[in-house]
Amino acid sequence: MQITLQAFGFTEAIKTLKNAQTSISDTQPLMIELSNHLYNISMDSFEDGRTPDGKAWTPLKESTLKYKSTAKMLYNEGDLQGKFIQSASKDEASVGTSATYKGFPYPVVMQFGKDDGSVPARAFMPIDSNGKLYGGVEKELQDIVIKFVESALN
Repeated sequence: MQITLQAFGFTEAIKTLKNAQTSISDTQPLMIELSNHLYNISMDSFEDGRTPDGKAWTPLKESTLKYKSTAKMLYNEGDLQGKFIQSASKDEASVGTSATYKGFPYPVVMQFGKDDGSVPARAFMPIDSNGKLYGGVEKELQDIVIKFVESALN
């Protein structure tokens, strides 16, 4: 006795998988979306005066307020936010700032503070001092990637 099984209807499934392969191989739209998300998180930190994980920044000292033109934290002449950059390629999504003061990359000090405690950390980018993404942000980025793959299958 011989049993023969024939399957039909795989033509559409194969077509869907081929289309998904083509869509997924063009990752630049995904990288742009990831870069935009990271950029928005950082800009929200400046606007809210909070770290990307929601902790309020340490208030400015009175001595600092005396020489600043504004009480707004991490803002003097707008270089830090004004020189914020984002970029994306097919393999990379990045955000950062090119701001310097007399050649000194002060955004690093603003992000992580000084070891001696004279400048408190006021994180505006969603990374810790070890270069790791904050847990919630990592999950958000993973969700964006999952939606990108799922949309390629639909």
